[in-house]
Amino acid sequence: MKHPTRTGRKAAAPGRSTNATRGPSQKASAPAKDPFEGRVLTRCLREIYRQYPDQWVLIECRKVNKDLRVVDGKVVANATSREKIYKRLLDFRDKDIAIEYTGEFPDTIAIVF
Repeated sequence: MKHPTRTGRKAAAPGRSTNATRGPSQKASAPAKDPFEGRVLTRCLREIYRQYPDQWVLIECRKVNKDLRVVDGKVVANATSREKIYKRLLDFRDKDIAIEYTGEFPDTIAIVF
């Protein structure tokens, strides 16, 4: 037996419009804002950011580009706490690891390069 969604109809795929089910008096909503707007992310990082929203992630780097951004890698640890991810970093001393935060930084955090 198939399990319908709450409304009894199939949910639209991400990025797809459900205009076909709207009546004539209903207006289409504005397109959602791209959460990656203004960020330079590789395809690998975009997938990681979508899969682990608002989390710290350790990525074992398989390949980086000339700007040292992860082109190919796999997530080896994730946590909502920066302290937890730093502790996990100790387990990967012999690996090429990148640390990414997938959310927006609050104004109270300074980023130093």
